[in-house]
Amino acid sequence: MPDPHHPAAAGNVHLAASYTLRPAGLADRGCKRVTAHAGAEVQKVQPPGCPANGTMRMCYVQRADSGEFIGLVNEASLIPTGRHAPLRDLAAEARARRAPTYREASAGS
Repeated sequence: MPDPHHPAAAGNVHLAASYTLRPAGLADRGCKRVTAHAGAEVQKVQPPGCPANGTMRMCYVQRADSGEFIGLVNEASLIPTGRHAPLRDLAAEARARRAPTYREASAGS
């Protein structure tokens, strides 16, 4: 049963656990994209059409602050912080910021 006092209970906000990225294992230590974000606070994400997180102990992560997609990392590289934050959806944010089309602009007049 969901907790009514949980922050996500107020709306459709999905809160994801935050982790500190500490590259562990050969694949993560050898990848410049992952090592460039060492020490950053990240969240697990599930890109559409990709294998589920946890398959072969690997998962997809993005930066918690900016929503920048980092990529596939080993789960051993993630240290739980105990914090939760809403997932950022950069595609949805871009759609919300886009300029109205000609048809949308002329309909409002």
